[in-house]
Amino acid sequence: MILISEASSYFPLRIARGLLVILVLLQSATCTKLEAAKRDSLQLVQVLFRHGDRAPTYTYPNDPYGDISTYWPEGLAQLTNRGKMQQYELGRYLRQRYDGYLGEKYTQKELYVTSSDMDRTIMSLESNLAGLFPPVNKWNPNIEWQPIPLRTIPWKEDKLLHVNVRCPRYHEIRRNFLSTSDVVKKINEDNQEFIQYCAEKSGLNARTVKDLYPLLDVLYAQSQHNLSLPEWAQGDTLPKLIQLHSTTNTWPTYTDEMKRLWGGPLLGLLIKNMMAIAGHLGSNPEDAHSVSHGVNRKMLMYSAHDSTLARIMNTMGVFEPHCPPYAAALIVELHRDPDTHEYYVEIHYRNDTTQAPYLLTPEKCGFPCSFRKMMEITKPLIPVDWAKECNLESRPTDFFNLRMGSSTTSTGVDGELIHSCYLSPSQLTLMGIGLFSMSALAVLVIGKVLQGRKEDGYYDDSGSRPFFVSLWQNKPFYGAAYEKL
Repeated sequence: MILISEASSYFPLRIARGLLVILVLLQSATCTKLEAAKRDSLQLVQVLFRHGDRAPTYTYPNDPYGDISTYWPEGLAQLTNRGKMQQYELGRYLRQRYDGYLGEKYTQKELYVTSSDMDRTIMSLESNLAGLFPPVNKWNPNIEWQPIPLRTIPWKEDKLLHVNVRCPRYHEIRRNFLSTSDVVKKINEDNQEFIQYCAEKSGLNARTVKDLYPLLDVLYAQSQHNLSLPEWAQGDTLPKLIQLHSTTNTWPTYTDEMKRLWGGPLLGLLIKNMMAIAGHLGSNPEDAHSVSHGVNRKMLMYSAHDSTLARIMNTMGVFEPHCPPYAAALIVELHRDPDTHEYYVEIHYRNDTTQAPYLLTPEKCGFPCSFRKMMEITKPLIPVDWAKECNLESRPTDFFNLRMGSSTTSTGVDGELIHSCYLSPSQLTLMGIGLFSMSALAVLVIGKVLQGRKEDGYYDDSGSRPFFVSLWQNKPFYGAAYEKL
């Protein structure tokens, strides 16, 4: 009789399990890596993703976990370790999918990344990049990380990733929509009992479905971190809150005008980036967009929010109402057919780590979606003069007249369309010197004028009036004084 120990009896099982794991990993790599043909036709990848898991943004009056220092040591709204791992995993996925298209080593010629100006999105982007570009030729043998530059859009100037720029017209039509729309009225009326229940139990002053978002934010974060929810919040309460918020996610961009003002600038940026690669911006240096910058970058990444994803997807017409989960990613690929040399667009959405991204097709575009067709169907949703349409100072950005690069709109983050009012310290210094010089010169000119000496040349074209008299009488002064200055 042969005796088999308990440990040895498990040995074949362990081998089998190990082989199964290897097969799963190989299958995963095979499924996620871009096919060779697709990789050869790929011209540009734009990835827009939500940050990773975070602490809640709010607390509520009756919150049993309201002690922030105890339950949320990172602080409210801050990225958690779990969120960092989610983003690291997303970076590894992007490495698998685009390996061969992207080089192993980071280079600014291939990648450009931008984040909204919030801690959780900046840290998410850093974690993502650690997975996308593991160190090659390490700069420090003891550190499994390499620095990669990132940019942020200043908070008060952001109309792309986390819209904070004031747009009076948008806020006007949004208020009208929320107060008069039959859609909003019905959902509030149908859920009035549920709203009152949540308000009573939580202590929140909630009267509408929208007022319940802070409660959803807190309860969802607590559930993700294994904190037992209050008895009243168990059962169907959290799923109901998620379902209601999924519906309201379409409201910020419910009408075409709301899409144009709230989602249009970001959609315009994505389209403009592809136009630059496809050669539609012209060869004039003023018209050259910085995405190409003479080097044709291969990937652009934007670290943002769930509201960003809902807004851009609904504007593009590919949004199925839901709450985009942590680390969800919208991937917009520009391809060029090797036979026809025509450009086409593929849109992928990854919101589930257990399967390949969903292929999204704009309703009016079909598949494959011709880039020319996409430009045509998105044109009505992209503002030519966003500031004017918002009832602000006019700053035209007419994408489709191929004048984007020479627009009067400032380009704050390597070509992103933002209305920048930020001045760096060096700019402020130069401005101060300029103002001082102009003031000193003005004093000199006024002194000469007051002397009234004709030989100094401070007279208008007629030679008969001093400079200040011409100005007082609204007569133009383009004579000797101008030339002398």
